[in-house]
Amino acid sequence: MYIMRNGHCFWGSNCRCYEIPILNTEDEFWNIDNNKPSVNEVQDVPQAMSEWVTNNAQRIQLATIRGTLPYWIRDNNETIATLLNPKPQKPTALEIAKQRHANRTERQVQYIKDAWEQRKFDNLDKKTEAIRMYQDLKTAKINGELNDDVDLSTIYDDIKSGYFNRALSRLKIWTSSVKRHSLRTQAQVDSIKQAWDSRPATLLKSYTTNAQVEDTFKRINSSLMGDKWFVQGDLKLWIERAQGNNGSTDMSGNIWLKQNRLDNVKSALSKIGSGKSANITEEEADAMATFWHEITHNRHNNSLTSGYAGSGGSKTRKYMELANEYVARNTLQEFYNKLGVNNIPYPEFMNNRESTGYNQMVNNYDFVVNTLKLDKGKVLGTVKNHLFTQDYIDQLSGLIKGLKAGGIKKLNGRALSNAEMNKLLSTCMAGTSLDVTEWLTDHNVIL
Repeated sequence: MYIMRNGHCFWGSNCRCYEIPILNTEDEFWNIDNNKPSVNEVQDVPQAMSEWVTNNAQRIQLATIRGTLPYWIRDNNETIATLLNPKPQKPTALEIAKQRHANRTERQVQYIKDAWEQRKFDNLDKKTEAIRMYQDLKTAKINGELNDDVDLSTIYDDIKSGYFNRALSRLKIWTSSVKRHSLRTQAQVDSIKQAWDSRPATLLKSYTTNAQVEDTFKRINSSLMGDKWFVQGDLKLWIERAQGNNGSTDMSGNIWLKQNRLDNVKSALSKIGSGKSANITEEEADAMATFWHEITHNRHNNSLTSGYAGSGGSKTRKYMELANEYVARNTLQEFYNKLGVNNIPYPEFMNNRESTGYNQMVNNYDFVVNTLKLDKGKVLGTVKNHLFTQDYIDQLSGLIKGLKAGGIKKLNGRALSNAEMNKLLSTCMAGTSLDVTEWLTDHNVIL
């Protein structure tokens, strides 16, 4: 309003204003939901104000030119400008679609109807093809041509929901994978598995509990595509109480270790996980070798063959332990590589480990292989395969086959008889390296 002050008229007010707060309802106050606006929320200026601004547009324009705009207009310039020049309301998606439909000619409408009918026929063909490919993939999965972790349920849901193009796209990818796998040779498959299994596992930086070790080796075991480390059950650690034992196992995942060896295994794993494998002590490395020896027992598939090796101290049990320690020593690199260690701590444990009661007979067997310059790869592969797949009570046969596969012969080129091979292994099992040397000399295997 105009008021007079010192003989001049200007915009101003002599009113005594007061505010009435607009609050949430009582129900909204007690059940606050920040994502939901109040029913009392003010979203626009009052209608009376909008009408006043419209009716006084010319006066506001003149005041703008003169520089005499009231402060409440200056402070709300954007709101006033919108009231004076309202933007045209944007049509909704429904209104746009309605207008688009209204603009169509009869010919366009008929074309759309024909296309829709054709799509129904096309979808029928796609549905038939998708169902056929889905059934083929299910069969491939049952036959082991597709990994067990491949989930076909999402494809089934797409077919059921009518998303045939998406289902066919996924089906073609998996079908191509099955075809690619079927064309691979066994050597290629083995190479892929070996490359996959050689990837280093992720270890914790600190191991203080059995559960932490068990969880790590459960993850490692589940990731292996080739020979599993635990065939009959995941690792479970216990304290070894039996006198004279460094460790033992039931070959079903349960491993018992002496307290000091279990502690050393945890500290060695902690150092590996922290990137400090070079700091592993001799005692820790020895404990890790014991641990791997017991894990090697668990690689035997005793669901198909017998894991019984005879009573304690029997020849059959000693031959079994000879084979197991021989394989464990010669695969120790595999063990450390999977844990992310390239350089084996104390590699001498691959050739001589005095803390085990099987040391002398394994050294004797190694002596034969090295002295006769046999093919170590063939010896190990044969002994390992027999250890993992055949009865534990008949590991003598695997040890003999290993030497034969490696190329053992007499000086005259003739093969050793079965009786001679049995006697040689008996000497390895019970004698010294000198006894083995004398036997090889007496039987014309070496000079």
